Amino acid sequence: LLSGAVAAYAVSQVAVAAALPGVAIAAALVPPLAVVGYGLGTVDFDIAGGAFLLFTVNFAAIVLSGALMFLLLGVRPPLQNERGQQTRSGLLLAVGGLVLVLIPLILTGQTARVKGLEEQAIRMIVEGYWPPEQVAVEDLYISNSRSGYEVNFTLYDYGSYVTNADIAAMQKEMESAVDQPISIFSRTILASLKAVGEE
Repeated sequence: LLSGAVAAYAVSQVAVAAALPGVAIAAALVPPLAVVGYGLGTVDFDIAGGAFLLFTVNFAAIVLSGALMFLLLGVRPPLQNERGQQTRSGLLLAVGGLVLVLIPLILTGQTARVKGLEEQAIRMIVEGYWPPEQVAVEDLYISNSRSGYEVNFTLYDYGSYVTNADIAAMQKEMESAVDQPISIFSRTILASLKAVGEE
């Protein structure tokens, strides 16, 4: 929004540097386009799609804020009888475009919120499954896969508390919590817990 407003103001002022509008707009549009290229290059269409959505939102916001800034500065079409119609149609087009791209953005945000809650539930199950004086959980990493979630972690077992049955039960508990398949990749390291200062 700010980039579009600054660019529109710069275009309408003779004293402002000509490069300013390009710099303001490029700062909002080039980074997401670069990420689109990265996503396509690595065949990661989730990254490419998300970045392209950000690009379209930024583009629509620049058009809308630029149109409003021109309106505030008194920039109008040259012919008197066309001014009202062109102003209305231009603003309606800018607002409509922004609304159209906001719909998938809101849906994407809702999906991300649900994923965040699911990952938090998985994290709480793993970290709270054993008392910390028995088993410590380290290097916990949760990622999405096409078939559900992949959960990676390392367990430091201070007394042979971890069993295969525990891991299987934990997996079922996580699947019940998020209602999706869970793949667990865990490593258990037998360790000893020493008091501070103990050799």
